[in-house]
Amino acid sequence: MPLRRSGSRRTADRRTAIHASPQSIYERAGLLACREAYDVAMTALGVSLLLVGAVLILIEAHVPTLGVLGGPGVAALGVGVVLAVLGLGGGVVLGVVAALLLAGTAGGVLAVTVGKGVAVRRRSVRAGPESLLGRVGTVRSWNEVTGSVQVDGALWRARRSAMDDEDEEGLHPGDAVVVDHLDGLTVRVRRAEEWEVTR
Repeated sequence: MPLRRSGSRRTADRRTAIHASPQSIYERAGLLACREAYDVAMTALGVSLLLVGAVLILIEAHVPTLGVLGGPGVAALGVGVVLAVLGLGGGVVLGVVAALLLAGTAGGVLAVTVGKGVAVRRRSVRAGPESLLGRVGTVRSWNEVTGSVQVDGALWRARRSAMDDEDEEGLHPGDAVVVDHLDGLTVRVRRAEEWEVTR
């Protein structure tokens, strides 16, 4: 009979464990400290900041704002990692190390993006009338101050440049000229130097 009592106690213990409250289960398993260390609100805020930071950096990569969106994105990533790690029960040191690694990587990506954006803004114009500045052309017809010149296969109305006033000799058809200014659809030209014609 004592064997039956011990068997019934085990059965009773199992039933109690199944129907026990969640708090008593945590206490029995010794996991109450882990449950208290996990902060859902802090983790949610950290993950939200991670997502916002990633989106800002992604926008910066596609629409170069020279760091206006990317800088706050990197900061949001760093703060988000710290909050997420702390919310999950990790230590402050772990959170800071993770934030430094992620923010350093994101900062590197941001530096490359900003560098490429600056390089694009420094590029000279390659299309339209502004692209004619500095180009060498050929005089087709000329009378004292005005005439027509051919530059890059197109015929343009032209006037003598203010920089070319000291040149007493007039321009003649076939002379090489350099476009140095643009007034609407009229180009201002000067006589080309020898080194400009050979380049």
